[in-house]
Amino acid sequence: MGITCHWIDNAWNIQKLLLAYRCFNDPHTAQNISHLMFIILEKYCLTSKIFSISFDNASAKTCSIDELIRMCQPSIGGKFFHIRCTCHIFNLCVQDGLKSLELYIKPLRSTIHYLWTHPQVMKQWGKFCKLNGMRAKRFARDVPTRWNSTYNFLLSTFEYKDLLCGFFGQVQSSNIYLYANQ
Repeated sequence: MGITCHWIDNAWNIQKLLLAYRCFNDPHTAQNISHLMFIILEKYCLTSKIFSISFDNASAKTCSIDELIRMCQPSIGGKFFHIRCTCHIFNLCVQDGLKSLELYIKPLRSTIHYLWTHPQVMKQWGKFCKLNGMRAKRFARDVPTRWNSTYNFLLSTFEYKDLLCGFFGQVQSSNIYLYANQ
């Protein structure tokens, strides 16, 4: 669990500091989460200075808010104490929207995954790129928990579009690698 503190200093500049990053091996219950957070906040004498906390929408974290309000007694009765993580919500929206493009994105994901997971194919890819005057590169990863990773993934493959089609057309027609390592 990582706890980052954000505040505005006396010169009205936004500041941030990673207070703690702890391996959390205990069950992820609301009680365990709020207890660990309280210990860390107490260590830095911040329990009475918190205005709001932002979590992703995991139920244990959401449930820990009531316990933290009781322990920290925030200002305004905790009315703004729990602010849902905008980045998490935005990522959920983006991932939902990308489902409508799955028909177009999935073949490219599968192709790149195949390339990464077969060392012999990766070697051949390097040779193929060199023969075609391009530098072989590892494409950006498409990670579902990062809202812009699909964009970065597609962007990283764009200039290699024709080369990828040519390479995998050649691989598919030869059937050498499609079934060799399965």
